[in-house]
Amino acid sequence: MRSGWLRPTLALASYGRPRVEKLKRPCGGSADTNSVPRFPDFFRPAAVCLRASPRHRGGVFQFFVHVSDQGEPQAHWAVAPVTVAVVSPLEELPSLDVPTRDLFVQESAPLGSHVLALPPGSTLTGPSEFSIDAQGNLVVAAPLDREHQSTHHLTLRKEVSRGLATAFDVTVHVLDDNDCEPVFDVLAYKTAVAENAEQGCVVARLMAHDLDLVLRKVTYEFYEDTDPAAEIFWVDPLSGVVTTRVALDREAVPFYNFTVRVRDDGLLSSSAWVYVEVLDVNDNPPVFEHSRYQLQVPEDAIAGTVVATLRIEDADRETAPVGFYVLSGDPGQQFAVRSSGDVFVQRLLDREALQNYTLKMVATDGFHVATTQLEITVLDSNDNPPICLKVRFCFIRVSSDWES
Repeated sequence: MRSGWLRPTLALASYGRPRVEKLKRPCGGSADTNSVPRFPDFFRPAAVCLRASPRHRGGVFQFFVHVSDQGEPQAHWAVAPVTVAVVSPLEELPSLDVPTRDLFVQESAPLGSHVLALPPGSTLTGPSEFSIDAQGNLVVAAPLDREHQSTHHLTLRKEVSRGLATAFDVTVHVLDDNDCEPVFDVLAYKTAVAENAEQGCVVARLMAHDLDLVLRKVTYEFYEDTDPAAEIFWVDPLSGVVTTRVALDREAVPFYNFTVRVRDDGLLSSSAWVYVEVLDVNDNPPVFEHSRYQLQVPEDAIAGTVVATLRIEDADRETAPVGFYVLSGDPGQQFAVRSSGDVFVQRLLDREALQNYTLKMVATDGFHVATTQLEITVLDSNDNPPICLKVRFCFIRVSSDWES
């Protein structure tokens, strides 16, 4: 016999007009031929009918009922045994008077809580969460959890004599309690926002859910009211949207982390962590270390000789590389500058041709520009031989006496 099937016993009187007993076919504990007309495409009524009055008092008829569906490509079927006992019309037939098929109990109900008063002699088959106490009452026997199982199907049975019994299926509905705290979809939110974002810019959207059936209002908030981040960000208590309250400055604070909380109107709560990275924006100009440089270089310096190294300060240098250029003051292109800021001799110098250079240097990050001035003096080197500008001749008469 399949698990969950109740073997029905039909008790019939041995005289009088034949009675028709409809065959109950349990299916999840709720199938009943009374509901068949609502689904004519899926079910057909089934009944066990007498063709003649039974004459054998105390006799028993046993047979099987076969039921099948019209499934494609393969139909499913099941078999249920039926026992028909012929009894005296004076014998008491089993009955079970239960007022309703649907019972309700709070999920927080303590063990032993009363659910339903049962007729004497009733027995129970079904889940272990319920039992019948010594007084014959259906009671809670184990802790209930609506989020795990919201309904329980029980079969109540009453047997009188000679194995004659009747059964009644009931459904216990577990009513919800606020026993589950709202939970964030993730335990940690990681997001980023540009430092030039306008006030009110959306940074993150917090989401939480509550397994409790009753729709309860949830509130989002900072875990601590004194959190410094509460001065920078706003957490909408209803939607959970996190927005900026003030302008951000990555150079001052490159990131924020704080804890948020969600709670329901029953004061159950949970928390999550939020990390906000402030993205750099090129909002700071480069600045030279000095506004003017004074240098000296020998005129015999070879090509590639570094004469100065320009240094700048740029808070955005990681995201906006700086380039250096010679803007003016070097008509012969005697000098050049590398990306590192090194100014070097590009071509041989000639002090006799040009002794002083005033170079205007530029540093730019592609948006901002900074300038400085290099004053270079070329030092003389002994690179030219002496030249007589005019030849003079002088004749001296020497006497012969002097030679001797």
